[in-house]
Amino acid sequence: MFIVVQKYYRGKVVYEANKVKFAQDEESKNELLSTVEITIMEVSPNDSIGVLD
Repeated sequence: MFIVVQKYYRGKVVYEANKVKFAQDEESKNELLSTVEITIMEVSPNDSIGVLD
């Protein structure tokens, strides 16, 4: 049950944390907003999905 709840809320937690981060740092916010037409991805060597060329 805990894992189901954790998976449900983790996206919300990450969203809220990023919202606060970019609201507090004007330079980071402007950099993020400049990527409006770019897809941003974070890839880890441990990820089992997706391949970037």
